[in-house]
Amino acid sequence: MKKIQENNEAEIMEVVLQEARDSYPQQIVVELKSESTEDLQKNVANIVSWIQQWLKDNGHKVEA
Repeated sequence: MKKIQENNEAEIMEVVLQEARDSYPQQIVVELKSESTEDLQKNVANIVSWIQQWLKDNGHKVEA
């Protein structure tokens, strides 16, 4: 049963990824690997960095 759930989740995420690729410019769609705790930690760090850069680029003060 767990394997079926994992397969369903993977299929759903693939559909979401494809819809994002179809709806947005290629350069702004990023697929994040999340297979380990280290992957998740890297993803969080990257997302925080992207948000901070977006804030800077859009005239907002960024606190460290």
